Amino acid sequence: MKKVLIIAYYFPPMGMGGVQRAFKFAKYLPSFGWQPIVLTVKEVNYFAKDHTLLEELPSDTKIIRTGSLDPLRVSHLLRKGKSLKGETYTTKKARFQSWMFFPDNKIGWIPFALSKGLKICKREKIDLIFSTSPPPSAHLAGYLLKKLTGKAWVADFRDLWIGFQYENYPTFLHRKLKENLEKSIIVNADAIITVSPGMSQRIRQFNLQAKKVQTITNGFDQEDFKTDYVKTENVFTILHSGTFSLDHNPIPFLIALENLLKRNAIDSEKIKFVHCGLSLGIDLEKLIEKRRLRRIFFPLGYLSHSQTIKQLKGADLLLLTTASHPQAEFATTGKLFEYLAAKKPILAIVPKESFAARIVQLTESGTVIAPQEIGKIEEVILSHYRRYYENKIDFQTDEEAISQFERKHLASKLVSLFNQVLKNNP
Repeated sequence: MKKVLIIAYYFPPMGMGGVQRAFKFAKYLPSFGWQPIVLTVKEVNYFAKDHTLLEELPSDTKIIRTGSLDPLRVSHLLRKGKSLKGETYTTKKARFQSWMFFPDNKIGWIPFALSKGLKICKREKIDLIFSTSPPPSAHLAGYLLKKLTGKAWVADFRDLWIGFQYENYPTFLHRKLKENLEKSIIVNADAIITVSPGMSQRIRQFNLQAKKVQTITNGFDQEDFKTDYVKTENVFTILHSGTFSLDHNPIPFLIALENLLKRNAIDSEKIKFVHCGLSLGIDLEKLIEKRRLRRIFFPLGYLSHSQTIKQLKGADLLLLTTASHPQAEFATTGKLFEYLAAKKPILAIVPKESFAARIVQLTESGTVIAPQEIGKIEEVILSHYRRYYENKIDFQTDEEAISQFERKHLASKLVSLFNQVLKNNP
C-alpha cells in the first residue's frame, strides 16, 4: 500500500466544516490502496470540538500531533486546558495578527511540522506529500518538505489566498509577499487541487502549468445519512447549519421572515427557524431581536456532526447563504453538499453567478435567489410553508447529479491524481 503524508492543521477533534475535507479523505483513501499518515497540531483553543469524528477513521490510521507556537496552541497551554471555547473573533485582533504573522498566524506551527514531517517521511517511507489550506502555513510546510526530501507534493486549496473574500492586507508589502509565496507554491507543487472551478480558473490565470490544476469539490459522506430520523412535531422548520458571518450573512432572510410575520402571511406558532452552529463577526442575537423573531428562533449552538445530520433530516427547508462580492464565483461551502444528501429543498440566497448557485441548479435541489431580492425570498418561504400544511410536498432531486459529490467517489478522484503524480515523478 502506498503512503501519503497529509499535512492538515485543522483536523479532529477540532470541529466545524474546515476539518471535514482532510478527515474524509483520510477515511476513504485506504479503500483505494493509499495509507494516510496525518500530521496535525496538538490540542488548541478552538471554537468547537467534535471527538465523535475520530471514531469514523480506520483503527490503524496514524495521526501524528505536534507542538506549535501559534496563538491557538499557546492560548491552550496558558489556560492549561481549562477553557476551550475558542478565541473571540474581533476585527482588531485579526488586523493585529495580519501585521504580526506571515503568511498567517499558524506560522509558529511550521518548525514543529517540518521537524516531525522529516522524521515521518524517512521512517514511514512516504510516497507523496499532501497539504491542505487554510492555513497557508500548511502549504509552506509541504513546500519545505518537498525541497528537503524530494517527494512528490500535492497542494489542496480550500480557499485562495490572494484576492479572495476572506483576506485583508495591512499593507501593499504584505499583499505582495503573500502573492509571491502563493505563486511559488503553485509553481513548485506537482499538482494543485481546488474546491471549485472558479478557484481553479483563478490559479490557471497565472499561466503556470495550467494542466496540473484540478477541481475536486467538497462533498458528503453517504454513511452519515444512513440513520433514519422521525420528526416528532408538526411545525414547519427552516434550518441553517454552520457559521453565520459577514460572508454568510442572514440579514436578507431575516428581513423576509419578518415581513411575512408582519402581514400575518405565516403563523408564528407554526414555523421555526433553527440554527445549528456559531456566529462569528456578527451579533446574530441582536439581529434576531431587531427583526422581532425571538419567538420563532431556536439557536442550538455548535452540535457534533452526527447531531447536525439529524437536524438536517428533520428540517423542511434548508437555508444557504454565501457572500455577495466580486469573487462570489469562487465561493463554496461544505454545508451545501450535506444539504444535497439530506434531500430537503434548499433556499439558496446566493449570487446567481456563484458556484453554489450552479450546484443547486445542477442537482435540482432548490431555489436560487439573489440576496437583494427580498420579495422573492418571501415568496419561496411562503410557498414551502403552505405546501407543508397542505400536505403537498413532492420534492424530487437529480440523484445522479448529486452522487458525484459523495466523499468516497471524491477520494477515488484524489487517488487517481496521486497515481498520476507518481507516474510523472518516478
